[in-house]
Amino acid sequence: MRRTVDIAPDNDGEGTLFVAALDVCDLTGGGTVLGVAVVPDADFAPTDAAVPFTIEGLPRAEVQLALFLDDNGDAMPASPRPGPGDLVYTRSGGDGVLDCVAVALADGDVADIELALNVVEE
Repeated sequence: MRRTVDIAPDNDGEGTLFVAALDVCDLTGGGTVLGVAVVPDADFAPTDAAVPFTIEGLPRAEVQLALFLDDNGDAMPASPRPGPGDLVYTRSGGDGVLDCVAVALADGDVADIELALNVVEE
């Protein structure tokens, strides 16, 4: 995945990347978490940075991914949520609101997905 915006002021583009695979895109807790990836020390500082992640053992052929970079280190590990200045995936092209992306798995694996990360606004 790559970032598509400038890093928020006072942040460095480095932190913990949280990725959740869900059965449905319901970020209020109504969906089932099928798997997670936590990538410590993910570095999105370079404009061409690409950060790989793996979620193993997903039980279905299509999942919804929700992801964000905790740039300022304030996410709660038990139930991580993005905060102001964090980089998040959003479909709407820049509003900075966490969203999901549908991903079809081929033989249980996906490679070379481009996911655009935007900055959460205050």
